[in-house]
This record gives sequence, C-alpha cells and structure tokens, in this order.
Amino acid sequence: MINMDEVENITGDALMYLLTVMKNAKMQKDRKIMWKGNFPKNEKINKFLKASGFLNYMKTAEQNLIHSDENFEIQCGKLMQGDIAKYICEFTNNKLGTNRLFSKFLYKMLTELMTNTKDHAYNKQSTFDYCWYIFVENDKDKIKYTFMDNGIGIPTTVSKKFYEKINEILHLDKQYKYIASALKGEFRTETKEEHRGTGLPDIYSISENGNINNLTIISNFAYYSKEKNSYDLETELEGTILYWEINKLEGEK
Repeated sequence: MINMDEVENITGDALMYLLTVMKNAKMQKDRKIMWKGNFPKNEKINKFLKASGFLNYMKTAEQNLIHSDENFEIQCGKLMQGDIAKYICEFTNNKLGTNRLFSKFLYKMLTELMTNTKDHAYNKQSTFDYCWYIFVENDKDKIKYTFMDNGIGIPTTVSKKFYEKINEILHLDKQYKYIASALKGEFRTETKEEHRGTGLPDIYSISENGNINNLTIISNFAYYSKEKNSYDLETELEGTILYWEINKLEGEK
C-alpha cells in the first residue's frame, strides 16, 4: 500500500524511482505483488501527481489522469528512442520559442544517455531490470529535466586503480570524485574501450558551454553538483539520476 495521504512534496525523480520498485519484474519473480495507493490531501501535490504521467503505469480511473502541456509526462524505455528525444526537443522549443537548431545539443544529450544506459549501467548483479525513465517539467523561468536509469550506478562501473579500491574498502575516498572524473573524460570505463563512456564528457561540455544549468548527478552514495557543493550521501541510491535545467533567458539569446 503506497500511502500518500500526508505527502507534502513530490518530485519527478522520486516518482520514477517508485515506478522502478513497483514494476521490477525481478522482485516479483517468485511472488505476485498487488500494489494499491491513495492520493495526497494537498491539492497542489495531488494535481502534480495526476499530471506527472505516473498513473499511466497504474490501473486507475480515467478521471484521475490529468494531461497538462506544462509537463512532458514520465516515459520509460529500454533502447535509444529517437522519437521520445525528438518530442522532448519539440516540447522545449515550444516553451522557449526557439527552433530545432537550438535544441540540437539537447537531442544529442538525450540519445547518448539512452544509449549509454544500455551499454554501461547493467550487469547480472543489478537489482532492477534494465530501464530508463525521463520527466520534463515546465516552470516559470526554466525547464527542468530529470533522467534516471535503474542500473548499478556510475561509481560502481568506473574503473578504479588499486589504491582507489583499497581506499574504497576502508571508506577513505569519496564516490562523488568518480563522477567528477568521468565527466571530465578521464579514461575510467571498465570495458577499456576508448569509444565508450563519451556521454558524460559530452554532457559536461554542454554544461560548460552554458547550454544547460544546475547539472546534478546522484548515483550510489555520490551527490555531484557542478554549481554547488558535492558530497557523499549516507544512504545509497541504486541507479543514476541526472538533473539539469534550461533557463528561459537562454532560449531568448
């Protein structure tokens, strides 16, 4: 039973992670779990939940679904889906008053994230079945993007040197440093293939160019923020959440 009665805040990443848990076929392999839930009393949060796309994955009455042009509803997939990336770019251009040329960098980001998720995020030890999710929210002065995969996480997949492995065992090193390293293009893919792992450096470059703002990544124990302080979390998140924004003033340039 998912009791949302007293919930006072909901974000897209939380809903996507909840979907990962609820829809995980591995967890339900030996037993069938029937999920039920209720809605928040808070009217604003109730509306956000119904307009997020979360309920599209549940069995619910049609009147509980709100389709708003202020959100790009939660979508999930297993492969690179260019059509979804295209729709998100169209959504962005519509809100910013820009054209396809402006959103070219965004299309590249989205397709690389979808592709790299399949290439790097999963192995046989993964708790969850392979899937990625995305949610886009139009705000007053910015558009907010959240991409999530439910794989084993960036700090787990990066290649570590011997002393780093020792430091990790002794809890002497910080996981967010591995994300910073991967973003800057240091050769850290476990596969040792030079052409792989290019997605994060490309996203970092797009951020450096000022196309996106407030790039934030949460993966395993790591919380990385390009503009704020980075640190390690007390509780592990299995998977990776990437969040970024496009300021509407950027679209007017």
